Amino acid sequence: MKENKPETNISLIDGIIENLNHKSPFLREDAALALSHVNSEKAINALIKGLSDESEKVRAICARSLMRYGRKYSEKITPLLIDLLYDDNNEVAENAAQTLGIFGDKSALDALLELLANPAPNVRLYSVMALGRIADNSALIPLLKLFKEEKDKKVRATIIVALGNFQNPKLLPVFLKFGFTDPDPRVCASAVEAVTKMSVPPESVVPQIKKFLNSMNGRLLANSCYALYHFNDESYSEAIVKLIKSPEKWHRSSGTYVLGKIGDIESLTALIGMAKDPDADVRLSAVKALGKINSTKALTTLIQMLDDTDEPTRIAAYNAILKYTDKFAFWPMVQNLKSPYEIIRFIAVKVLFNIDSPAALLPLFELYFNEKVEDVKNEAERCLTFLLIKHADSVIKEIFSVTAKTENLWPGILDFIFKTEIEHAAKANIFEYASGLNFPKASQKAAQLLEKLKS
Repeated sequence: MKENKPETNISLIDGIIENLNHKSPFLREDAALALSHVNSEKAINALIKGLSDESEKVRAICARSLMRYGRKYSEKITPLLIDLLYDDNNEVAENAAQTLGIFGDKSALDALLELLANPAPNVRLYSVMALGRIADNSALIPLLKLFKEEKDKKVRATIIVALGNFQNPKLLPVFLKFGFTDPDPRVCASAVEAVTKMSVPPESVVPQIKKFLNSMNGRLLANSCYALYHFNDESYSEAIVKLIKSPEKWHRSSGTYVLGKIGDIESLTALIGMAKDPDADVRLSAVKALGKINSTKALTTLIQMLDDTDEPTRIAAYNAILKYTDKFAFWPMVQNLKSPYEIIRFIAVKVLFNIDSPAALLPLFELYFNEKVEDVKNEAERCLTFLLIKHADSVIKEIFSVTAKTENLWPGILDFIFKTEIEHAAKANIFEYASGLNFPKASQKAAQLLEKLKS
């Protein structure tokens, strides 16, 4: 969902906020999660209040839910999240640290640095992640010190990633000496990823990276392949081919990850082929990689993957399609409104909602008045309501100035517009224009609604 969308159903949002005050902690949890998708100050204030909920789970969800739209209000949220870093519940502290990292507020640095000594590995991990996102030089020495002392493999790997976010070429010797030689391949993989974020001469790292091409660890292999591509070393191509043709499924899966990061035409073609791999895990990885590429071919393949025999792959394809917001997907989705399969029509409506173009109004109305499946019809109604409120000034051009044979829909569209809470002046302008249409049923309906509007 796009971040600039206004509230389109005030009563629904109020109902969710009311549930955040319900006596049932389960309803409060659901409400806190739902509000993470709402971009409004009212929702943010409700989540802020939820940070002090008696339920640890509700506090944790509220701390995480503020991550998406809370940054705008970070001045009043940050002190509360800093307090939660010391919560007795580790999940609450972890989520607070994660959100503070997203906000990037340097006022949280001292508290996050304190958490590097927390006995819980996950708390240390999320604190490291946050410090890496803030990337303030005051955190460099504490992070380096922790890396030398840290026993947990995941935390060590995360420290390397965090240090990479500083993009400081002076740290290269640290990555080469400690990251590239760590006994855990995940740490090595993180070190390889980190050096790709730095402006360093290829010759200073490429020979060392090539040594990892003999590793049996999929993530290390994938990161090494991408690093070679990043540093313009031609050997990356041969290394990727070796990965995607490996008899080992996890190597093939790692190959799809690299292809998705590169995202060029050759990578897309290879991924489309990998989407037909006999192993479900490889197909799942291919779907996730295709979701990172904005192209009609990738989108078409993802739609085809909705019929995959593996449920996680189908779900991943569904979720990947729903993330499309670019206008290249507009016409494919308009065409999919006519699909004989209800799931395809449902997805098409949701993607058109994401794209947020008034040009979708007429095809969505065509679907709405002919749709037999309630879920699809309800989603179309939600999308139409949003588009009409957001683009009321475009209604005349997009609906009543169209030469296509859609006049029979106009009376129903006028009724729909009348019930929609768009600005009075914009609504009156639409009815005035439509009352002059050379189509009696529509013009008479528009005149009636205009009089009703004035009364």
